[in-house]
Amino acid sequence: VPESTKAFYRRAQAHMQQRDFVQACRDLQRLLEIDPKLQEARRLLEKAKKLRDDSDKKQKGAIKFDRMVSRIKDDRTDKYDYINAPIDTDDMEGLPVSAWAQHGRELLRRDRKS
Repeated sequence: VPESTKAFYRRAQAHMQQRDFVQACRDLQRLLEIDPKLQEARRLLEKAKKLRDDSDKKQKGAIKFDRMVSRIKDDRTDKYDYINAPIDTDDMEGLPVSAWAQHGRELLRRDRKS
């Protein structure tokens, strides 16, 4: 079955534009198996590999950041829901959020003792 080198090259270019570097590398490797003399395909393959590696590093960084953020504990999201969240009362007006959280903890302690 004859395979078109031109079709592989154009499809690899399309994958590159769509930022699908894995598929672009596959097409270019297949193209170079058919005709290893194509220098333009070699250049594009090197570029695709570099962009694929850069993309992988960015994704790994995003995953690390997501894990880091998911570990953050915050009283406003961890212990309270909308029903028992501390509310802005007259005596709390103008105070920072950390003071509201402390006020809410005190209210919860009072409720548990009662």
